[in-house]
Amino acid sequence: MFPSILFTTNDDIEEFNKNKDQFLITRKNLEIDFDIVLGKGASATVYKGYLKGRSPLLNLENTIKCQQYQDCDVAVKVASTLGQIEATRWMQEIEAIKRLGYNEYIVSMLGWCIHKNSYCLAFEMASSDLLTYVRSLSDRDRSEIDLKHLVAYLWQISNAMSFIAACRMVSDFGLCCDFDRDTLTYQASLTKRLPLKWLSIEALMERRFSEKSDIWSFGVLMYEMFSLGKEPYVALQNDEIIPFLSQGNRLEHFDDLPEEM
Repeated sequence: MFPSILFTTNDDIEEFNKNKDQFLITRKNLEIDFDIVLGKGASATVYKGYLKGRSPLLNLENTIKCQQYQDCDVAVKVASTLGQIEATRWMQEIEAIKRLGYNEYIVSMLGWCIHKNSYCLAFEMASSDLLTYVRSLSDRDRSEIDLKHLVAYLWQISNAMSFIAACRMVSDFGLCCDFDRDTLTYQASLTKRLPLKWLSIEALMERRFSEKSDIWSFGVLMYEMFSLGKEPYVALQNDEIIPFLSQGNRLEHFDDLPEEM
């Protein structure tokens, strides 16, 4: 069961979790620079931060690669609002990430804490983001771009997705949930905001997700990669996507790609 309790002070929740969660970080060991925003979504903002001392991840995954996760820069995801429902969802996300475990191709959660009654999740800091990188390639002539590099990135992502699927979970940086164990599907609530242009038809129409709908989303990611960062369905409004796909239309192909792609 996931806790659905709301805590009134930082001390309350730290007391509740201190003997329960190996990933809990002492608040004083996590510095958050609220002036540097790395990203922002509907339910959270990601700030630059600094983790003092060892990440709790090292207690579970003490590999050479993981030794970098101490006294290091981090990306800190901070909840924008925290009512009863949001608190439960954040604990579900934390528990899902913990059960997922470590994989070198998945951004690692290094720990979490509470700041002013908001959940703060510390993740490893990426040197850059993939979208910015592929968009930077658009300045070159397309014939000069080595598509093997893009395929290598996609292979790493598919490796991570395969790992996640083996754990029977659906996950990304902002949405993290667990499958129904019998049907291997997940049904999103009407209150959960979703990235429409990356969703499969059944996800759009029925809000149902599975490993197959993840593969669809991966296909949209492939389009972003090979288009060098173009927005999918850029000419369509959100309410036009379902009719467009229902009529059998799909994202455009690129002439310089093998048919298998």
